[in-house]
Amino acid sequence: MKKTLIFTVLAIAALLALGSVPLRTAEAQQFFDKLTVVAIDRYSISSGDANDQLVNTFVGLLCNLKEDEPVVFVFTDDLSDTYGPLYGNADDSAQLRSQVSAAVGLGSASAPVDIASSLSSIYDYMTSVHVREEASIYLVTASEDYTASDQMSTDITSALAPIVERGWNVFAATAPGTNSALVSDLDKVSVNSGGESFALTMPEGIEGFMDRSLRMKSQGALNHVGQANLSDNPVFEVDLDIVPSTRWANVVFVREDPQTSFRITNPDGLESSYRDRTSSSVIELPHMVIWQVTDPVQGNWKAEARGGRGVVSANLHLINRYTVELQDMGAVPVDHPETLIVAAVLDRGELVSPDATVEARVIGPSGDSIIHELNDAGVEGDSIPLDGYFSLTLPPLKEEGRYDVELRLSWPDVDHSIISLAQFEAQHFPTIEVTPNMVEGLKPGVTEKIASVFVNINGQPYTALADEVTVSVSGGDETPAGEVTKIPHEVVTLGKSYGFDIYYTPPTEIQSSVIFGLSIEYAGRQYIYSTDSMVVSSLPIPASVGQSPAPVTAPIPAPAAAAPAPAPAPPAAPPVAPPPQVEDSQAGFPTEAIIIALAAIGIAALGVILYWLTRPTPFGYMYTEEGELLVDFGGMVRRPVDNIMKRSRIDGNEIDLPGFGGVSFLFASDTVTMVSVQVLPNTVRVNNQPVTDTMTIHDNSLIGASGRIYFFRYISPEIALESGNVEADDDDNERTQSYSRMRNMESNA
Repeated sequence: MKKTLIFTVLAIAALLALGSVPLRTAEAQQFFDKLTVVAIDRYSISSGDANDQLVNTFVGLLCNLKEDEPVVFVFTDDLSDTYGPLYGNADDSAQLRSQVSAAVGLGSASAPVDIASSLSSIYDYMTSVHVREEASIYLVTASEDYTASDQMSTDITSALAPIVERGWNVFAATAPGTNSALVSDLDKVSVNSGGESFALTMPEGIEGFMDRSLRMKSQGALNHVGQANLSDNPVFEVDLDIVPSTRWANVVFVREDPQTSFRITNPDGLESSYRDRTSSSVIELPHMVIWQVTDPVQGNWKAEARGGRGVVSANLHLINRYTVELQDMGAVPVDHPETLIVAAVLDRGELVSPDATVEARVIGPSGDSIIHELNDAGVEGDSIPLDGYFSLTLPPLKEEGRYDVELRLSWPDVDHSIISLAQFEAQHFPTIEVTPNMVEGLKPGVTEKIASVFVNINGQPYTALADEVTVSVSGGDETPAGEVTKIPHEVVTLGKSYGFDIYYTPPTEIQSSVIFGLSIEYAGRQYIYSTDSMVVSSLPIPASVGQSPAPVTAPIPAPAAAAPAPAPAPPAAPPVAPPPQVEDSQAGFPTEAIIIALAAIGIAALGVILYWLTRPTPFGYMYTEEGELLVDFGGMVRRPVDNIMKRSRIDGNEIDLPGFGGVSFLFASDTVTMVSVQVLPNTVRVNNQPVTDTMTIHDNSLIGASGRIYFFRYISPEIALESGNVEADDDDNERTQSYSRMRNMESNA
């Protein structure tokens, strides 16, 4: 109690002594592009000297890492008052940090920290100052007094929801001795908001927080170079390897005892003066010293710690003139090779030395990682050798999601690396599924459908323009490729379709290789995809297996005289010709043969007449969407010749409706079939399916043509009502959906 009273008096005295630089209270009318709010549970912290110094170290480090970003402080025992903003790179930042540290010591006894109330108050403040871009919240505590409950969890969830909705992150920093239930709840808050939780242990927790902060800002990483316990050895020495073209070298010491002192020497053995501000600067915190050396010479430096007791740890953070940067890739397609390009150049445009190497550690969404070595030799995905751009062709990625990339630039004679962090997203891109149709037996000058292609993303249809679907035909050197036509199955919108029939006209007898592809803009980038090649042939198809030896062996020169014997294939044909029978027929008049022939002809003629008379007659009706009868197939008045020659068939142009000129209706005893009678696909659809060959028309089918929809009924609605033959159709719902889709398509057409 006495110690706390003395500390409080000293804190008040410090505030009065710093009256010339008053503590700035954050005004609600300010506007921030970025903002960090630090909420400190000062009662739990000021109750112990160790935690007080640890939190002050954390606060100083946080402000230094934020540099030119504003930091505002608030205390959980008085959420109505805020302090700041404090800028880490401002001239008065050290004085303002001292005032915040003094304010931490003014905490008084209060109820245990209330996470929900703290989050709600901080949210209200942050909305009042109109944060335009990014915001972070840090909750700092060492409270031992905390009891979790279901109601508390509900309150925390409610308070966190608007923060998450804004995309703001919550981080937690807990000092040693913090209640485990409180630590658990703060972990959940951090995870649910996209933040992280840090345990402020010595030295791992402090170093871990700094390393993670540097990585999140893409400022490299903190490299641990050594650790010792000064209680066992009064002097600790460690080597520091400084890589070429280093702009600043930050030597970071974490010390358990604030009395521990440090010194560093360059490769020539000269000491970098603690007070020489032209070449170095020092940020000293209770448990941390950050010694920044400007433009250090390349080579082996040394650091030394002495005095005090307890653990001391040395780390190195280099800010280099080299830029190791992953070139913007945009989204990356899954299951498709992709080129990784990394620029490694000096800020003055100079190239990295030829002996430098670049590695990329690619960490997938599931946490699995693979290390790849890039090259600048003009091979394996690298375009130009020694241009400072290192490249690698990544094998196809198998997972969707975010990939983290750790880039490492190193030299063979330097035991240190320059590290940079990057990210990219992998997702499914459009691909093509090819269904071959007629790939051999083609005839020169004759158009045939060789394949159908289906454009999709991971199995789901994706529409594309015909110009975005590429078909490359190669028949060899100086051989005409022939003509390719792409016909969409159906136009969905803006001239796009997800299915195309591919027609090919070979120019001559040739065997060609066909590659299908996509050249399309997707996910903000130009994307090219191609399939494996497919072979199509208009060469004559060889004879059957039994006869194949004859034509093969005939043109091949053979030394033996027996070769001409199998060559004349025609001798097998004479038995088919009837000359011997002619000689036999001249011997006498074939009365019996004539009678049998005439009987056969009579029977055949009778069969034809019976078939002709018993052919099914047309039936069925076509209605408009409004129910107006347009065509009565059974009652159509046709030309007599059509009734005789095409009794069970009605051509589309006979029904006098637009769009049906390329189809015919075939009538059987109880079914109706629509047949395409033109080479290219029709625009007529039955139940939302294009008529490319033949298609059965069922009762109450939907038929679309020329922007209109018709209903085909086997029995007219009037007859159905009179006979009572009206039953619920199990496919009504599906037919309604099909009608809706066709209606949309016809409207677009």
